Amino acid sequence: MNVRESGKRRGVGLLLLCWIILIVLTFASFRIAEADGNGPRAATATLVLGIAVIKAHLIGAVYMELMDAPRVWAVAMSAYLLLLTGLLVALFA
Repeated sequence: MNVRESGKRRGVGLLLLCWIILIVLTFASFRIAEADGNGPRAATATLVLGIAVIKAHLIGAVYMELMDAPRVWAVAMSAYLLLLTGLLVALFA
């Protein structure tokens, strides 16, 4: 199956649902960061970073069509995101 066939098969509904989830997660991370006040900054930063990783996975799977790509590409993307997140949490926690 080529790229055009996979896009037609998935349809606009999945793209719209993913977009809505991305918007909700964006507002959630904004509210979490805004409401932090005097709380533990490392925990808040880790939570917001975790939401960013979830958003990156959604973008990779749906918009970059990694769910239709060879498995090695999806695993490479996930490994990269987890490694980068781990490094950032280790540096700033």
